[in-house]
Amino acid sequence: APTTAGTLTAMFSSTAPSFPNASPLTEGALIVNTVSKQGSWFVDAADGLAGGTYTPTFTGTGANDIADFTKTVLVKRPSAGGDWTLDGVHITTTGSNSAPVLSRSAVTGFSEFAIGGENNVVLPVTIEFFKGAKIAGANYLDWKITCTSAPSVNISLERSADGRTFKAIHDISATAARCLQEFNYSDANPLAGANYYRLKITTPDGQFRYSTIVVLLNKQKGFELISLSPNPVMNSAMLTLTSAKSGKIDIAVSDIGGKIVALHNVTVIAGNNPIDMNFTNLGAGTYSITAINADGERKTIRFVKY
Repeated sequence: APTTAGTLTAMFSSTAPSFPNASPLTEGALIVNTVSKQGSWFVDAADGLAGGTYTPTFTGTGANDIADFTKTVLVKRPSAGGDWTLDGVHITTTGSNSAPVLSRSAVTGFSEFAIGGENNVVLPVTIEFFKGAKIAGANYLDWKITCTSAPSVNISLERSADGRTFKAIHDISATAARCLQEFNYSDANPLAGANYYRLKITTPDGQFRYSTIVVLLNKQKGFELISLSPNPVMNSAMLTLTSAKSGKIDIAVSDIGGKIVALHNVTVIAGNNPIDMNFTNLGAGTYSITAINADGERKTIRFVKY
């Protein structure tokens, strides 16, 4: 048992983790030279919690980049980043490719956890970026993927009116050589109001993964705050905003009592806008982000800092 009582804070981040290790890790016959790009879990101790051993078990619900879940292992590293390690004793992964259940026994200390495996176990496709903008009345999408470890991929650009039900509007079959170049597509007949776009990348063996969602507004004015990721926030996060037209937007960060603790002024394009937000100087607590455009329209989103 822990030598000192305290608390734990747990969260999942959809930010793709890196694999900085100079050499692969080995778990018996299993090799770990990459981690799932779906994201990672953070479990951090606070209020003096120290000591003890435990058995963590994580389920990758909705995973879409796992080719063989039996060859994946749970890996661990400091929450601030660094090399991945194999702490404790590996327990054979159960579940399925879309929901692997990973566990280790006799683990010490709390930090970041992820799904580790080989490049041919974790789907060998990386989406480098997926962006969108309004150009001459059309919704222009462009993206770049890395698929050098796969002979070819099928790329399906999907669209939705509500962010839940998607339908393919453009399909491409691309070789590894074609993936060295960027892709683009102009949606000349967007839906009225909000248009949600995502990519579905499928390899020849049927494995697939989705991109993040890009939202574009098909109207003359207005904007929407799409998301803040990750949330809860450790130090920094990405605020995603979509605007019907280019211009200036004021962004105010307020504490739970309504006091403004940070102010920003950003220039946005007519389209999808990812905005880096730094919350390092904020104390733990609940905050609000309020964005106001030149027309006086305002939108608010809440987040937790820990």
